[in-house]
Amino acid sequence: MAEGFANVRSQIAYDISDQLGPGKHEFTRKLSSTGRIIDDAFEENFYKEASRVDAQKKEIYAAEKAKGTPSAEIYAKLIDFTNTQSSDYLEGTGWCARTTA
Repeated sequence: MAEGFANVRSQIAYDISDQLGPGKHEFTRKLSSTGRIIDDAFEENFYKEASRVDAQKKEIYAAEKAKGTPSAEIYAKLIDFTNTQSSDYLEGTGWCARTTA
């Protein structure tokens, strides 16, 4: 479980619910976590941060695995690390929950 979490590439979680159905052909970049509409700058900044976060998660996993840390503890460390990321990263990945409908 921890290895999989450490090796999954961060992605933006989009909400496409408004874009499904007949006659709807335009893609709006709306975050699934909050419904926020994003632009090119948000996407660019997100993927720069995501690249750094993903590399650090792999480093944490490798270092803890080398020390013999149990998988459950590694997973907890990875979650704690993820929780310290920027609000844009957390919102973009859907890590934070939608607080309003």
